Amino acid sequence: MRRSLFLLTFLMTIFCSNLCITNISANDKKDKKSRDNFFPVARVVLTPVFLSQDAAFSFLGEGGPRSYRFNGTLGYIACEQHRFKVGGEYLGQRLKYRFRTGHEHHWVHQWATGGKYQYLFADDCCCQWLKSFELSGYYARANSKELKLGEEHHHHHDSDSDRSEFRRIAGARSWGVEAGTSIDTTWNCGTLLLAIDYDNVDYRKKRFHHHDKEISGVGGTIALHQPLWCNVELDFKYQYKRAYDYIEALFNWGTNFECGNLNLGVFVNHVFGKERLPCSTTVGGEIGFSFGIDNLFNNCCDPCATDCCFNDCNDLAAWVSEPAVYIPQVLAISDEERCFPPELITGGIPDQFFPTIGDPVLINLNNFFRFPKGAKVTFEVSGLPPGIIFDPSTGIISGLVTDVNAGPGRTISVTASDGCGSTDTSFTLNLGSA
Repeated sequence: MRRSLFLLTFLMTIFCSNLCITNISANDKKDKKSRDNFFPVARVVLTPVFLSQDAAFSFLGEGGPRSYRFNGTLGYIACEQHRFKVGGEYLGQRLKYRFRTGHEHHWVHQWATGGKYQYLFADDCCCQWLKSFELSGYYARANSKELKLGEEHHHHHDSDSDRSEFRRIAGARSWGVEAGTSIDTTWNCGTLLLAIDYDNVDYRKKRFHHHDKEISGVGGTIALHQPLWCNVELDFKYQYKRAYDYIEALFNWGTNFECGNLNLGVFVNHVFGKERLPCSTTVGGEIGFSFGIDNLFNNCCDPCATDCCFNDCNDLAAWVSEPAVYIPQVLAISDEERCFPPELITGGIPDQFFPTIGDPVLINLNNFFRFPKGAKVTFEVSGLPPGIIFDPSTGIISGLVTDVNAGPGRTISVTASDGCGSTDTSFTLNLGSA
């Protein structure tokens, strides 16, 4: 009892500390944070145990005004101590993203697949408080979202008269692995999972000068499953990851029927987004129903008994009802670019004079423009006389002064473009005359 109270106090301390730190960080960096305060969600978990007591399948569905999820998991017991499960999910959310022009809500989507292996230690293990060893991995992909052309913004200020603001949602490709062990809390069959993980998230930022943004690192998970009193259980999870922190609490009440096991619960969770990932909070209700072989409770002990009991069929259903892969939020961030067209250096391109027959003509247009953020610039030139050529790959006008092209000034038009905008100018070219 004392150990369980200590664990609960420890977990709540971690949560409160992280919440405080996150709030301070959000206040100091308001331009980087966006959050949704409330996602009401209804969750349904169906777990049929089929074919035999060695196999089970679960379906998890979530739905609310701004999110939905479809998740399936297939689990199998290979022998008394080895079991596996694999699964996949599709998640859609309408999250709040912050841009320089303000907050906006957009629907984003993500699919993921993953698997988990669990080894159950024998009851006669020398460390009887060790329950299991677990190893899992996942791969996920969130789709990027190009905003409509009407959502591009053009600002007109004295210093930024030609600036354009382009915005999009950058999705991510992510993967991770996790290894951990569960231990007995010594009170009322409770278990505590301690795990370490490594995650890699690659946000697909591809507009203009941005490269993909990759973040990766080591994290950890603490998860507590604690029966409290007759038919009532508490599940608490805290995850520290490089892309986000996640905390969830679930109170669950269960009972047995002739056709299976019914569970009713309420839950709340919160995602602390990092690196421009939105924060979000979800609360909701959960209903779960497990059914199948022998109605799941052959040789099952009284759920209100104080002694722990183990039933292969019940235990498999409980294990499979927890998804093989579950990513709490779509991994996508706001991506925006302030875009500037090439800037003509003060004074523009001066008149060019090449008075002597046979003089080489050499004009480098790059010397007369500034290129914001090192953008790749292309030039277009018109009005050149015969014998004078222009290389668009280098921006150089070249040739020789001859009798054929000698003459008074010619007006040469120049357009410089960088994919964001263009700048037009002109200059006078004098060949064979002063």
